[in-house]
Amino acid sequence: MPLTTRQRSIHNKNGTKRSASIGKGKRPRKSSEGEYLVTNAPSDLRSISYPGGAVALALLIIARLISAYWGHIADCDETYNYWEPLHYLVYGSGLQTWEYSPIYAIRSYASLWLFAIPAKILSLFMTPVSVFYSLRAILAVLTACAELMFYNCLS
Repeated sequence: MPLTTRQRSIHNKNGTKRSASIGKGKRPRKSSEGEYLVTNAPSDLRSISYPGGAVALALLIIARLISAYWGHIADCDETYNYWEPLHYLVYGSGLQTWEYSPIYAIRSYASLWLFAIPAKILSLFMTPVSVFYSLRAILAVLTACAELMFYNCLS
């Protein structure tokens, strides 16, 4: 009667049964029949699954830059709560939502100034569309660096 798949996996090619456990170390483990079983599996499997920091950073930056360039704005809040007020700070024109108006003032311009300063510098020698994509690229690189720190904590 032919052997099942499980039975074949625990038998050597010559038909003798080998031990079920293979050691984790680099030295081969001796089976009960006097043969040595050598495994090619590395002792640290994490090196196969997880790329190093430089490779991970490169992959993250590529993914984020592609998203910054080709990704569309999916939510109106991103436009009217961030890009329009930022345009107002940089160029002096733009829509002002009720959250930023002096009557209600439930949002502050302080967080937008973090992006308005580099945008103002970039606007001196770039078009508004180029400033928009440059800011998205800067945010993409910063996001990739933050994700790399998270990745390093997990691995």
